[in-house]
Amino acid sequence: MRKSLAATILTITISFLNAQALINEFDTNTSSAEYLELFNPTDADIDLGMDGYSLVFYNGSNDSEYQTTILTGTLPANGFFVLAESGVTDIGGYTPDQNADWTSFQNGTDAVALVANGTQVDAIIYGNGADTGLETLLSLSGILISNGSSGSSSRVTDGQGGASYANDDWHITATRTPGSTNEVAPPTYTAYTIVEIQTPVSDSDDASQHVDEYVETSGIITAATSYSFYMQDGTADYSGIYVYNSPGTAVVGDNVTVTGTVSEYYGLTQITSVADVTINSTGNDLPTATALTTGSLSEGHEGMLVTISGECTAVSTNASSDHWAFKVDDSSGDAFVDDQIFSAAENAATVGLSYSVVGPVNYYYDNFTVNPRDAADVVEATTPGETCEEAIAYGAVNDAAVTGDLTAGGAVWYSFTTDGSYGQITL
Repeated sequence: MRKSLAATILTITISFLNAQALINEFDTNTSSAEYLELFNPTDADIDLGMDGYSLVFYNGSNDSEYQTTILTGTLPANGFFVLAESGVTDIGGYTPDQNADWTSFQNGTDAVALVANGTQVDAIIYGNGADTGLETLLSLSGILISNGSSGSSSRVTDGQGGASYANDDWHITATRTPGSTNEVAPPTYTAYTIVEIQTPVSDSDDASQHVDEYVETSGIITAATSYSFYMQDGTADYSGIYVYNSPGTAVVGDNVTVTGTVSEYYGLTQITSVADVTINSTGNDLPTATALTTGSLSEGHEGMLVTISGECTAVSTNASSDHWAFKVDDSSGDAFVDDQIFSAAENAATVGLSYSVVGPVNYYYDNFTVNPRDAADVVEATTPGETCEEAIAYGAVNDAAVTGDLTAGGAVWYSFTTDGSYGQITL
C-alpha cells in the first residue's frame, strides 16, 4: 500500500508541475487594443485564480517591476486565454477573457513574467536591444524577442520552445491571432537564375545580393553527396551553386527546380532550408567544365564544374584536418583539391606527377577547392612528346605542319599556348 500511495503522490506532483501556462502571443503596438495571450500546452484545464497566476511587467530602463495583473478565470486544456487592456471588448472579433486595469504596457526593451504561486513559469524580454539586467533578473540569457512596429509577436507554433524557448521560436505576424492558433503563412518564393543569386553585393563583398530571401531556381545537378548537391545553369561565371539538402531521388544529370533560402556559410553562398526539389527532366548533358589555371579559382567559379591541370605539389596525410587532399600547380599558383565527394582523393595523386582534375568548386576554410566526384575526375597527365624520339622536332605552332617520320597509329603531342594543356593527334 505504501508503495502504491507513493506512486500516486508522485503522479499528482508531476501532473501539477506540467500544468503550466505559457505566454504565447503579445501586442504592444496597437493603440487601445494591446493584449497578451496565454496558451495551455496540457490536456487539463488550469484555474488561473486557484493556482495563483499573475503577470508581472518590468521596465527595461531600470529593470524593475512597474505593474502586476492578477489573473482570474480558466485557461482551457490546449486552449487560450487573452488578457487585454482596460475597456477593450473586441480584438479582431475575439472577446478578451479578462481586462487589466492598465491601458497599455511598455514597448521598449521591457519584459513580462508569468508567475504561479510566486514562481516564475515563463517570461519574455522584447524590444530592439539587449538588456543584460533583465536577462539576469529573469534568467533568460541571450533572449530578445522582436516586437516590431505593428502586428503581434507570437510563437511560431503554439507553445513552441516551452519556457526554455529560443529567439527563433518567435516571429512577428502582420495578422494578430488572439484566442486562436498561431499559423505561419507559407513563404513566397521569388524566381531567380543561379547567376542572379550568386552575383555578389559588390567587388568588396562576396555575399549574395539575396541573402535570407526565399528563392526558386533551376539547373542541372553536376555533383552530389548524401546530404547536398551542386547545380548549374550554363557556363557563365556565377552559374553554379551549392544546395545544402539531400538530392533525394534526383541524380547527376537531372534538371531540377529548388525552393529554399539563400544563406552564406563562412563565405560560401548556398541554398538551405530547402522546401522542395522538383525534377524537371533526367539524363541531361552536364555543362562543359570551365578550364581554369590553378591560380585563378575565384568567387565567380563557386559551385561551377571546372577543370584544372598541373603538377601535384603536395598530398595531405590528413585531409579532414588539413581541409584539402592534394594541391596542383601549373605555375600560376596552387589550387586545392578536396575530398568532399570523392573520399579517396588524397590517395589519387603523387607529388611530382601532373594531373587533370575535374569537379565543382567549393569555398572551404578560406580556400576555393575543386572537388572530384570519383577517380575518373583525377587523371594523370602524360608527358608531352613521350611517344616520339625527338618530340621537339615534331612541334607545331598554330597551323604549321608537323613533319618527321611517324609510325601509323602513333601520336604527336602538341600544346595549347592559351592554357598549357595537352592534346594529341592520332595518325
